[in-house]
Amino acid sequence: MNAMPISDRKGHIIHRFSITVCHHWTKNIMGHRTSIGETKAMLTNEKLKMYKLFKKKRNQNKLELQLHRIILQ
Repeated sequence: MNAMPISDRKGHIIHRFSITVCHHWTKNIMGHRTSIGETKAMLTNEKLKMYKLFKKKRNQNKLELQLHRIILQ
């Protein structure tokens, strides 16, 4: 689930929602466990909004998948 990479003010590219293999976990603003990279990416409000949109879309996709499974049964 890789979104487009964004860069912070210093020009470092942060891969926003890439699933990281690193096990340094930290709580982000919304209280969920995320990798440090994701937390860094969500320091600005705009990025936080993007993240919330992303999560909403992902949840919708999950619901749609569940619906399809129910229909297929």
